[in-house]
Amino acid sequence: MTTVNRKFYEQIPPGVYRATFTGVKDLGFQSTAWGEKELVELTFTTGYSSPTTGQPVPITARCSKSLHPKARLNAIVSALLNGPVPDSIEIEQLFGRAVQLIVKLAPSKDGTRSWSRIDSVLPAPPLPPPAYQAPAPVYYPPQPPAPAQSFSIPAPVTETRQ
Repeated sequence: MTTVNRKFYEQIPPGVYRATFTGVKDLGFQSTAWGEKELVELTFTTGYSSPTTGQPVPITARCSKSLHPKARLNAIVSALLNGPVPDSIEIEQLFGRAVQLIVKLAPSKDGTRSWSRIDSVLPAPPLPPPAYQAPAPVYYPPQPPAPAQSFSIPAPVTETRQ
C-alpha cells in the first residue's frame, strides 16, 4: 500500500534575495501555451530560512531548454556567468554560483492562492569585505618569581704597610 501525503510548499516573502544555484531537473517535453516545449526546472537556495524548520527555503524556476537571446534560460545563465552566454553549456557546471533573485507573489488562476515566483535573476553583487575584528587578546600566564639570589659582598680590603 502506498501512502501519499499533501505536500506543503513554504512561501518566500516578496523581496530581493541572494541565492545559490543548486539543482536542475529535466522535465522533458511539456504542453505549454505555445505548444510542446522541452522544459527544465532550476532550483535556487535562498538565504531565507523557514520560520518552521529553520532550513533555507529553495525556490524553482521553469523555463524552456533554449539559449535563444529572448529565452528565460538565457537570462538566467547570463546572470550565473555574469557575462555573455555561450552557444552551448553544461548547466551542471554552474552549480554553486550566486545570483540575486527578485521574488514576487503570483496569484493562482482562480485567485484563491498565491505562490512565490522568481520575477528576475540578476548577477550577484560582490560580497562586502568582512567586518574588522580585533585580534583576540593574548594571555600570558604570570611567571613565577625568580629564585632569590644570594650575593656575597667581599670584605673591604685594607692595606697594610710594611
